[in-house]
Amino acid sequence: MWKIIGNRLAFAYDEKGVILNNACYLMTGECLPFLLAYLNSKAILWYSYITNMNPTGVGDSQVGAQNMVKFPIHRNMAFQKKLSSLIKQQRTNDMTIDTLDFLIDCEIATFLKLSKEEIDFLTKFSDSVFK
Repeated sequence: MWKIIGNRLAFAYDEKGVILNNACYLMTGECLPFLLAYLNSKAILWYSYITNMNPTGVGDSQVGAQNMVKFPIHRNMAFQKKLSSLIKQQRTNDMTIDTLDFLIDCEIATFLKLSKEEIDFLTKFSDSVFK
């Protein structure tokens, strides 16, 4: 589930296999841990701002189901398994969310073959959104 209007995207995972947030839309399926990792990444945060989110005029953006289908979801099974594995490790170990986010963003940067400059850009962009 995700909030249709807000100043940032945020997704969560529960033990029943549902991605949830604090309002509106529900997502189900077999790849939820992968989607949780991918949709919370710095790359998707940036992508959502430049292509996908509809400004409301008060500083928030609106993200409906019709917007979600536009995200570039990679169907590479090894990539999906790697991100899913990180989510599962965090849930079973004492990994912090900051460590998990860092590892996910590293995996995505490697998969997308991002340069150091692109990684730095995404980090600065994310920091500016979440300050």
